[in-house]
Amino acid sequence: MSNYKEYSIIMVGKAASSMALLILDGKRESIARRYPERYLKNAADRLFQSKVDHDKIVDYTVFPCGTSGVFGALWDLGESLDTGLKINLADIPIDQAAIELCDFEDINPYESDSNGAYLIAAAEPGKVLEALRADGILGKVIGYTTKENARTIIGPTERYLTKP
Repeated sequence: MSNYKEYSIIMVGKAASSMALLILDGKRESIARRYPERYLKNAADRLFQSKVDHDKIVDYTVFPCGTSGVFGALWDLGESLDTGLKINLADIPIDQAAIELCDFEDINPYESDSNGAYLIAAAEPGKVLEALRADGILGKVIGYTTKENARTIIGPTERYLTKP
């Protein structure tokens, strides 16, 4: 880590939206026994709208969350930058419906398909967030790089990311 640079980690889109939509599409009948149809329709609309079009963020070096989820993308980001990370779990954008639908299938939403969500390593996060906002994209700082090797997720307990 001799070339360490300090970055804030920004996330655009929401974790597990793609997985939640897949679950909703494939298990609608059984899910409808647990949740009202209006809730499911509203959830589907929100989940679909939370996906960010990659073409809108081409000005940045982005790490797609993709099929390995947010945790997989964080691992890839750390590998690419050759750095450790400190990430606040509570700051990772996720829709409550995605949590519930992933729970319905016993899937960790942070390790599940999050296509349409991206991570951006930014030396000047305020400027990046402002530029994103000007393009109608909401972003959120979820953590930062560290000089240590550890890639740490801070939540109710502290855990370390492992290679996906």
